[in-house]
Amino acid sequence: AAGRISNIAERKWKNRCIAITLMLGYLSVHAAYSIIGPFFPNEAAEHGSTPLLTGFIISCTPLCVVILSPIFGYYIPQLGARFMLLSGLWLVGGSYILMSFVVSMPSGWVFIMFCILLRLTEGVGSAMFATSLYAQLPELFPHSVGTMTGFMSVAGCVGFAIGAPLGGLLYSVELKVCTV
Repeated sequence: AAGRISNIAERKWKNRCIAITLMLGYLSVHAAYSIIGPFFPNEAAEHGSTPLLTGFIISCTPLCVVILSPIFGYYIPQLGARFMLLSGLWLVGGSYILMSFVVSMPSGWVFIMFCILLRLTEGVGSAMFATSLYAQLPELFPHSVGTMTGFMSVAGCVGFAIGAPLGGLLYSVELKVCTV
């Protein structure tokens, strides 16, 4: 009986760790959507983008998610949910590391195309991650799918909420460091 109790406690601990990890991933993906909000329009204007093009660049990510999520949902059995989840996180993270270098790009179409490409890459990664995440919830948490879906929604909303202030903070800190 003691082994059975420790096994149940171990499984609960593992499930909590999985839930926290998935929530942090979902929070990060959603923070990535909004992190460029405070500074990107000004940077884009300085690099020759119009407000219309800037709006298109920002909307590339959610547009990509809307189009690709059903397609990735179809291919989860072939690609594997874990592969899709991790690949999505890598794509989102990689696109944001590269996005930090766009301020060094030459103005004009080079800047605009690079930004569009990176935001589309982020959208592919976001679609892979979110689709895989929601597909795995019933398997990982069969007795609390609704609760976990709610927690993931909260994590996404918190990510949206902290992304813009975090982007503004990082941008202002970077400017202060560069001007010293």
